[in-house]
Amino acid sequence: MEQETIFEDIPVSPLRRHEVLPLMAKIYAWASLALAIILIIGGMKMMLRNSGSIFTDVPLYLTVMVASITLVPATILLGMSVPVLLEMKYAVRIVLVIAVLYSVSAVVSFLFGMPPVAQLVFIAVYCPYWMKMRNLRYEWENEAVGRK
Repeated sequence: MEQETIFEDIPVSPLRRHEVLPLMAKIYAWASLALAIILIIGGMKMMLRNSGSIFTDVPLYLTVMVASITLVPATILLGMSVPVLLEMKYAVRIVLVIAVLYSVSAVVSFLFGMPPVAQLVFIAVYCPYWMKMRNLRYEWENEAVGRK
């Protein structure tokens, strides 16, 4: 007759999503979050400074341009970093959808004659992150669990 031990009843703890995430992807996610916060604060500061008085010499279109130059990339960066850091189940898919949309927008801007230098630099910098997330998708969604 076999003796029962108390260790047989202990459930195996599941693998957490942040443990699946490689160090390089964690660095990209945290750097994206920090850069997004800096862009939001800087854009809001410039907008408030430019539109603080009726008597400013800054036209309204420049204020709107500053807002679009800072807040749109900040939104993209937040969309790529926050779901990953919060360990959402479909965070990898969200990151890949944003990658595809951003790449398409770079191609469209190039076709319409706008210089996409900043967009191409962004794509070149984030391409390793997107490839790592693509390779991680199955394990992230099916084998690992998020926070409770």
